[in-house]
Amino acid sequence: MNSRPALLGLIAALALFAGCQRHQAPAAIADDGSLPPVAASPAWAPPVPVETTFANGLRVIVVPSPGRSLVAIDWLLASGSEIDPPGQAGLADFTATALTLGSRAPGGARTAAQLADAAEALGGTLRAGAGWDASRIGITVTAPKLAAALELLAEVLRYPAFAADDIARLRVQTVDSLRLRMTDPADIAAWVAARRLHGAGAYGHPASGTAASVSRFTVASVRALQARHYRPDNSVLVLTGDLAPDTGIALAAQLFGDWLPSTPIPTAALRPAIPAATAEPQPAPSSADAEEVLVIDQPDAGQATVMLGTALPPGDARARDRAQLLTAVLGGGYSSRLNQEIRIRRGLSYGARAELDLHRGMSALYASAQTKNAAAAEVLAVMRQELLRLSTETVPEAELSTRKAALAGRTLRALQTADGLADAVATQLAEGSAVSGLSAPLAGIEAVTAMALRQYAQQQLIPSALRAVIVGDARAFEDALRRQGMTIRTIRLTQLDLDAADLRSTPAR
Repeated sequence: MNSRPALLGLIAALALFAGCQRHQAPAAIADDGSLPPVAASPAWAPPVPVETTFANGLRVIVVPSPGRSLVAIDWLLASGSEIDPPGQAGLADFTATALTLGSRAPGGARTAAQLADAAEALGGTLRAGAGWDASRIGITVTAPKLAAALELLAEVLRYPAFAADDIARLRVQTVDSLRLRMTDPADIAAWVAARRLHGAGAYGHPASGTAASVSRFTVASVRALQARHYRPDNSVLVLTGDLAPDTGIALAAQLFGDWLPSTPIPTAALRPAIPAATAEPQPAPSSADAEEVLVIDQPDAGQATVMLGTALPPGDARARDRAQLLTAVLGGGYSSRLNQEIRIRRGLSYGARAELDLHRGMSALYASAQTKNAAAAEVLAVMRQELLRLSTETVPEAELSTRKAALAGRTLRALQTADGLADAVATQLAEGSAVSGLSAPLAGIEAVTAMALRQYAQQQLIPSALRAVIVGDARAFEDALRRQGMTIRTIRLTQLDLDAADLRSTPAR
């Protein structure tokens, strides 16, 4: 699991369940260009979660879906990559992964290979990792294997070995992977853009870590994070699929009910509403900042990655609905505005998109595309134009309805699986939302009007708050950026330090 995990995006899209009943699936276009009438989407009744809390603080949520052959088991820790200590970017993700490398249960120790074999014998695979605001360890199996799979998960969570050789091996593998990723303009741009928007704050560093930070991880640092945060009163066990709530709760009580936190820690210290590590106040945005393009010069890059982002306040459910729909209109599919303008009309990229990172403390909207180095400046100009157009023009109703229908269909498809249901619940929990039922936000996005969307864009899409990043061969696009009136701040890739809040930038050229 990395910094773009599966935890992002489902919560707001859940609001489309009611709306999808009114939308119709795409149909073939008639000779006259009109769409013929088609059958309405089938109705779907979302299952109702059943929740209980044990004396040790562990919450257990069961989402029964009778008739499905699979059961997804997910241990959700209410602490994610935002808790990485200073100078140890990636430690939360590393620790979650390390849990699966061996155990020292009272019944006998097992190696990583033995744990993997045990999971495979059950027909599943142990998955583990950290995202923003949550870490997850889980496995999906057939319903008859539920008890055995839950026992395996309890062994991994309660009795991790953290053997020195295993930690050293994982450290080498992770560092090698990160060094390879540092040759990819898309990965570099995503990390740098997050730094630009979040600075030294909890969400500014790479959740996967850097080669330098991971190289410093030790058994002691892994054990310290695990001992502090992996505890029942900081966790939720989510069971989804073909099981009865009473069965799931009884198994959870048997395997986790006697797990007591080793030391008392206030809940606020483990999962604050806004992570304590969030950056010190950043300077107010200025028009000069908006016209500055941060260029990461990678002379051997075959193509450039262009990103334009802006920070968004977390807001309430209504604000999240608007942010989700705004992102969908801008770059949420083949027919979205960015893809239409950059790929289809201009042929500058194989695909342009927009993504919404929903965090508990602060969110962000990113537009991105990969293109020829020589076209990077043009792509950035189009991105800025399309993003700001959302605040000056009202989205046509036909376009708005199309984006709502696409989101609804994608969400419904995901929720037909046990894993999809688990993802939906996990996303709500990671955001700190109450899990009152998957149908709770029924009318959210469907109720957003074109005028309400424009008003939200006017409030949030401020030109002076936009931050641009281009990673590629700077010689091919710097002059074009200057002709657009942009100020350029260039950092050579060899001088880039993702662990530093200021990225150790060099003076503008």
